[in-house]
Amino acid sequence: MGQYLYVVDTGITTTSLDGVSYPGGISVGQTTYDLMVQEKFRHGIIPVENGIGYWFETNDNVGIYTSKLVGIGTSSLTAQLTVAGSGTLTSQLNVSGISTFVGFTTFQQNVFVAGITTSLSYAASGTTTSTDATTAIFTINASTTQLYHHSASFNGNKTFQISNLTNGRSVYLYLRNTDSLNNRTMSIQASTTTSGYTSVGLSRSGSISVSSFSLSASTGTAVVWVVNIGGNLVGSLS
Repeated sequence: MGQYLYVVDTGITTTSLDGVSYPGGISVGQTTYDLMVQEKFRHGIIPVENGIGYWFETNDNVGIYTSKLVGIGTSSLTAQLTVAGSGTLTSQLNVSGISTFVGFTTFQQNVFVAGITTSLSYAASGTTTSTDATTAIFTINASTTQLYHHSASFNGNKTFQISNLTNGRSVYLYLRNTDSLNNRTMSIQASTTTSGYTSVGLSRSGSISVSSFSLSASTGTAVVWVVNIGGNLVGSLS
């Protein structure tokens, strides 16, 4: 890669680097090497080996620019930016276009996706599991739980309330009744806060929507998805 000289003035004196002498006594106004960064760029970097490509300041305040590939931690460049190693962002990452994640990805907070998403390895934080068989009403906080598992020998019909289901949030519930003798009815409600719960209409592959359903004895299972889409509290049942 090109080596760089630090420019501390508007002129460049005679410079020797790796046995190569660079012209000296250049003054502002000459169409020569120092004018690649222009007189107004009083501080910055310019390449000694000008065949590699240049870094330019876009203006006095914004930053620098290059039309060449950039590598961090590697000289084997495969894209406009190639990074070998880990990275940390303390604010938002905005990507326009197709993104590919190879490996195991963990999201610590809510993930909002517009469009089609495919993943070979995905982990969502906020999983809850329960074997409580006696409580009548269970509350699942959508702000902290996205995956909910409940398997129990239920002693009666149960209601599951999804709290804090604000716009864009969703929760998956896996429910199983292990009571060997009795069918149990499960009801699904939701609210954008922690009160004022209303029944959620669950679609069933084109059939009439329901807000409650029966889990048969011993092996009755259901997967329920509840979501707030633009203020509409809806879901699906499978």
